Amino acid sequence: MQKTNQLKRPLHADFEVRAYEIWEKKGRPANQEVGCWFQAEQELLLLYAAPRPRSAIKATRSL
Repeated sequence: MQKTNQLKRPLHADFEVRAYEIWEKKGRPANQEVGCWFQAEQELLLLYAAPRPRSAIKATRSL
């Protein structure tokens, strides 16, 4: 998976890259792009919603 940005939410480009990775891993199936996009959204939103260590929170606030 790509590195994440320092915001509290994923960017469109993050979804795009992850959806492409999923689609390629599945063997580039026809007509599965939307399903791969939804899977990418779900994965990234869960990842960004996961609790972060206090040190990461402090580092983000100092930006």
